[in-house]
Amino acid sequence: MTANNIQHGEITIPSHPATPIHYSYVPGSARLKNGLGPLIVFLSGLNDPRKIWTPVLRAINKDNGALDVFQPPMLLYDRFGSGETGKKDISKTHDAMAAANDLRELIAGIAEENLKIKPNEINNLPIIFVGHSFGGVIAELYAKQYPRTVVALLLLDPSPTDTDGESWFPDPDAPDFKSETLPDGITADMLRKARAQQRASPYNPNSPNKEGIKWNNLSNYIPEVGKPQLLGPWENSPLLTIMGHDPLPYAGQVKKVIASISER
Repeated sequence: MTANNIQHGEITIPSHPATPIHYSYVPGSARLKNGLGPLIVFLSGLNDPRKIWTPVLRAINKDNGALDVFQPPMLLYDRFGSGETGKKDISKTHDAMAAANDLRELIAGIAEENLKIKPNEINNLPIIFVGHSFGGVIAELYAKQYPRTVVALLLLDPSPTDTDGESWFPDPDAPDFKSETLPDGITADMLRKARAQQRASPYNPNSPNKEGIKWNNLSNYIPEVGKPQLLGPWENSPLLTIMGHDPLPYAGQVKKVIASISER
């Protein structure tokens, strides 16, 4: 794969023809004998453009070129309100499930144009999702909404679906709060600042974000984390791999964040 192999374009989906979706598509290797995939789809975090995956594509190019292995086709795109794609009409419901349904239409359009798969045959195209942060949420919702279509999910620090983030920090104003349980150097005022910062963050489900996407209603779609079990098209699929922060470096990063909060 070279820079010339990456095809950049825009496409409209039937449910929202007014705003084109910008995407990048990398064709599969010549050994792909039919259009039945798998197709690898990269899903960016909230507000992140598709170009954050460029270093990954370069690494895949380097490894595949050295090993001469089969390469499936790959798709990257900017969701409505991110990267080069304009915002979706806010008069319509635009939440995480809507984003998953948008993705379904996008995949159908890309598959028809590049893999010669008709829209009514789109269930035959196996999908591999690589999702970061909020992209992991969309990957899970897609797999739930369209069972037996996703063969694998590689989720990198996926966003939690059962918390707003603020609740990670104890509430120093709660009736049952006990200051003596705090670690050395942590004060109630620091907790208030951390909770307020998380509450105001665009990565908080209750805060506005650049994409204009609503995701404080995930419990409507995922009432219980990990259930029901995802169903893939093949036996024992989909393969689910979750990668998180290494706990030791992450602890150091959290300490720096807490220190920066205490200095404000």
